[in-house]
Amino acid sequence: MELYNLNVITPFKDLSLKTLKKTISPLRNQNYIHINHFIVYDNSCEDLLLSSNLSENVATDFYNVREICAEKSGIYSPINQVLEKLNKEDFYLVLGAGDILNIRNKIETYNQDDFILIPYCLSSDREKVINKFFSSIMLGMPYCHNAIIFKKNNLLYNKNYKLASDYDYLIRYLFELLKNKNENISLEFFENYSSEISDSALVTYDSENGLSKEKRIEGYREMAIIVLKYFGIFKVLIFCIHLILKRFKYIKI
Repeated sequence: MELYNLNVITPFKDLSLKTLKKTISPLRNQNYIHINHFIVYDNSCEDLLLSSNLSENVATDFYNVREICAEKSGIYSPINQVLEKLNKEDFYLVLGAGDILNIRNKIETYNQDDFILIPYCLSSDREKVINKFFSSIMLGMPYCHNAIIFKKNNLLYNKNYKLASDYDYLIRYLFELLKNKNENISLEFFENYSSEISDSALVTYDSENGLSKEKRIEGYREMAIIVLKYFGIFKVLIFCIHLILKRFKYIKI
């Protein structure tokens, strides 16, 4: 299956226009996929965006930008606002301002699942490319949310979470897939899930800025609540041990 159209959602708040243009530039300069780019901006950014005339200055045959004023604050409410405008089965990707999606070829996927993993690297470590789930789905977010292309269904992000709703969304999305498959398989089916488009695209995730870095402890706390909700207290204990071991890994003695 070849991916012809992609909706990209970028929440924009308290960042410079230069940061946003870093995300726009590679999307605009590719000619493999028709991209509709939804920039959902906070009220504080309205004058900045209007003065830049982005929607008029950057459109091409393969790239179109729509600026939408966020009805509610936060990260996930603006994303939901766009999802409610999309048609069912539209493909979409959440890409933060400062993240870069380089599309290097036509994107073809050979599985029948309703999501696509894009290989990604961190802006702080561009040499290491990740292209498969790096941990169990029961031990926190197993992949960069900004490198997963989803197919629109009836799910929305849970606004009760401020930082980890992407993890909650992925779990519910996979549960929905398993239910629709009507097969006797479980979440373990996805434990070693990997990308099939390694030569077609690459996301560079801005790991040096953003709320996920500034409020990492709060993000872990929300993930622990989500693990408890779906997998029980025993998995929460394993999740906490996993985090401790992960932190020790980076301590140099």
